[in-house]
Amino acid sequence: MELDLTQGIAVLERTPQTLRAMLSGLSDDWLRGTEDPETWSPYTVVGHLIHGERSDWIHPAFGPVTLRQLLATWVAHDLGHVAQIARVMAKQYRDAVGPWRAYLPVMDR
Repeated sequence: MELDLTQGIAVLERTPQTLRAMLSGLSDDWLRGTEDPETWSPYTVVGHLIHGERSDWIHPAFGPVTLRQLLATWVAHDLGHVAQIARVMAKQYRDAVGPWRAYLPVMDR
């Protein structure tokens, strides 16, 4: 799918409210929980997203990129991190779900 600027901006504008809805008012157990010691917590992911908002998004490995490529990447990046947060949070109950784990693919991603 080609980037539609209006639709892309609509997704980006929803990232803060999506994260607020997912994380606001939760305990540190939820906010700082990880999949394992080498992965990011929801708290760390939000910090990374804030840093991305404040930086220029220039990647040292790339030469010139188009604005369209940059915006499409930004949309996919935000969505990937929203999915990451949901996955990390779901895995906090990896053992608690018991036999239902076999029916919850998110537990093994």
